Amino acid sequence: MKFYFTLVMGCFSLTLLTCTTPQQPRSKEEAVEQWREDKFSLFIHWGLYSTLGGEWKGERVSRGYSEQIRAHANISREEYAALAQDFNPVNWDANAICELAKAAGMRSIVFTAKHHDGFNMFDSDYSDFNIADATPFGRDVVKELAKACERHGLKLGLYYSLIDWNLPEARISSHNSDQIPAKHEEYNAQQIAELVTKYGPISELWFDMGAPTAEQSKRFAGIVRQHQPFCLVSGRISNDQGDFNVMGDNFSPGFKMELPWQSPASMFPETWGYRSWQERGDDQEKVVEKIRALVRVVSRGGAYLLNIGPMGDGAVVPFEADVLRGIGDWLKVNGDAIYGTEANPFDNLHCADATCKEGIIYLHVVDWPADNIFKLPGLQNAITRAYLLKDEKQQLSAAPFEDGQILTASKDIERDSAVTVIAVEYDGQLKIRPARILDAADKIELTSDTAVESYSFSQPEYYSSLRTTVKRTWNIEAAERAEYVPMMRYTEQEAGKALLLTIDGQSHTVLLDRSQPEPINDSSPLQIDRLFKIGGFEGCSLGATHGRTHGIDPIFTWSLRTMQRWQIVPNWTSSAIITGDDGDFAPTYFYQRIYAGEDMDYLVAIGSDDGLQVWLNGEQLLLKYQKNQNDLNRDVLKLSLKKGLNELLYKNYNRFGDAPLSFIDYRLSQTQYSKKLAPIELMADVNTLALMLGNAESIHQDLGLINFEFWLEKK
Repeated sequence: MKFYFTLVMGCFSLTLLTCTTPQQPRSKEEAVEQWREDKFSLFIHWGLYSTLGGEWKGERVSRGYSEQIRAHANISREEYAALAQDFNPVNWDANAICELAKAAGMRSIVFTAKHHDGFNMFDSDYSDFNIADATPFGRDVVKELAKACERHGLKLGLYYSLIDWNLPEARISSHNSDQIPAKHEEYNAQQIAELVTKYGPISELWFDMGAPTAEQSKRFAGIVRQHQPFCLVSGRISNDQGDFNVMGDNFSPGFKMELPWQSPASMFPETWGYRSWQERGDDQEKVVEKIRALVRVVSRGGAYLLNIGPMGDGAVVPFEADVLRGIGDWLKVNGDAIYGTEANPFDNLHCADATCKEGIIYLHVVDWPADNIFKLPGLQNAITRAYLLKDEKQQLSAAPFEDGQILTASKDIERDSAVTVIAVEYDGQLKIRPARILDAADKIELTSDTAVESYSFSQPEYYSSLRTTVKRTWNIEAAERAEYVPMMRYTEQEAGKALLLTIDGQSHTVLLDRSQPEPINDSSPLQIDRLFKIGGFEGCSLGATHGRTHGIDPIFTWSLRTMQRWQIVPNWTSSAIITGDDGDFAPTYFYQRIYAGEDMDYLVAIGSDDGLQVWLNGEQLLLKYQKNQNDLNRDVLKLSLKKGLNELLYKNYNRFGDAPLSFIDYRLSQTQYSKKLAPIELMADVNTLALMLGNAESIHQDLGLINFEFWLEKK
């Protein structure tokens, strides 16, 4: 198969007449809503690296992504810069790119204005290393694409890498998540301002990589918002300064997220930029793969950003163009089940993915059930009609089933090779009984285990992204109307937080103050053993572990991967500062045995550097990343100790070079706080209570209620 292909536009003059400029948002909230409605967008990785096609000096470079070939092939700055002299992409056609995106059913384009290599695909005033000044092509590609998007009614977003290998002070590392020096920060700020002032409305600024400080992230995001208040900032700006979360490459979570999020996906897992020798396989299989990925993302409330990597001459690889058109063909028939929809409304739907809009639920079926039966658990509405979206004549029968509804399809119903969409119309306002319901009792425990949790991702920087719980919801079914008193208990770790408690739609702010202290135990004696530590691990992410978390014998090897042994911390005393191992991504583990005379709660404080993970008797108590990378963090934990031997293991995570500091302190005042709220009324129905932070630093911040207790007592 030949891969050199130039897109040809058809009836361009007619296209100009029928295209409309995207409606500009009137507020940030409207901008976010429009962004969420787009659902499906085109990512384009194209730059100087595309001329190499994944090869250097006649050799294939298989290590890493091809757009990062300068790093992986150890190409010098001078050798790489010389490539620009021959970069003349005569087959680049911005209008044809827009036509292809529209044929795929996409609503916007995100283009790589500058990748890690530092080559600018726009005419920058701050660098001659750009396509307008350094190449025989001599044109501003971003400018051309901006005008084409406007003509074709598409939104334009721009990708900008926060690292730049062309700068003299640049560091090329294996992980691309390096700190940003002061000169580099100024350069980034200047170019970001260019991108949001020279090219008209930008729908999103898609930042990537680097490890900016919180102040740098705020500065970069602030430049965008100063010049274009309704331009969204991607989560990879770091330090939770983004307007939407960006998942890891080719990753989508297995759960719904209420906050806006995006899944960036490459056509092939091996690369984003053009690779001439890429094994492409069957285009129809790839169409099916990407349709299913789109459905999976949208049904969980996300946006799908699918990438292509044009060739060095600017032409789109025919295989990739065919895949996009194949997805578009499916969307022409099934687009109503994607656009204008909300995420899966069910808590425990197993037969399919789902989306919904007013009056209709769409089931997206990949694995057709052998018995042709689809159970819709908890659906309280009567189904008026169910049919294949591609052919309303092919209908399914509906009937009540236990606590929901059931659909039955005929054996000869026509299925789609990618995803079969069943439209389910219903009467009235959608009502689905929650899967997790607590029965009202004299005392109702409201714990994380009994809650429906809403998640986001906190992104201090790329390699420290953690799932966060931003809301807990409890559904309580009462047989009769009754009054209950909400009760709370918490420690110094939670004191000072403001919580937003919502009861059946009515919200109340609750301040966790220190007005009602109470002893946590009767100071029963503890026997605390020696403190052990182990380090020397490289390339570790915050959430990973290197050995078992309980049943540890410090005499023997703990990590079979590295054969390292525990060492006694000499002269350790409670609260003494301990130094760990230096190096990027380097964790130090600490292990201690605690003997309790009886079952009891006990408060300890643990000091950590960039991140902390704690286990008690094998159960994880805490996983967090500290946004302020310069200070020693302090966390108070309430340990639920059992009589006899207890094992405490914690990991002090060092993200950046210097040796991390840590401590563990058992000499805390054993005091906690309680709070009694005004009585609330539960109706003879399913009642909903929800808890969020009332003073969150960002929409992605975790509740952080690790020692928090919450319950209702009947009056």
